[in-house]
Amino acid sequence: MSAQANVILADGQGTPVNHTFEPNGSFANADGTIKSAWVDRTGASLDVARAVLREDHKPSAAGVREKIRTVIEIPIVETVNGVQVRTRLHVIDFEIRFDPGSLQAERDTVAAYAKNLAASTYFQAKVKTGERTW
Repeated sequence: MSAQANVILADGQGTPVNHTFEPNGSFANADGTIKSAWVDRTGASLDVARAVLREDHKPSAAGVREKIRTVIEIPIVETVNGVQVRTRLHVIDFEIRFDPGSLQAERDTVAAYAKNLAASTYFQAKVKTGERTW
């Protein structure tokens, strides 16, 4: 198992800023799922304003698919009556499942597809505009 390390993600602003998600702990559930979390402390002094990255990694066992789920929660904080409150929360939710016995080359292909889908014009336009596919 790899050790928890910082995860650095750039935002989508005109002048992108790198956000460092710092490790916030990792533990195993009774079912073997490893739960890990990272917190973005870049420029956010309030917990309510910090983006969080979470991962659930359930290893393959007894013919059950390995499952890796990564979620990023992006809060939007506004000042309401002089108090900063979270007014919206955006969520990115990726889930990848591998059949038992997956080979490294197959995992490499899945990783490449996931990376290339997220970077594709199709996916970027869908996220940015909300336009439906027809």
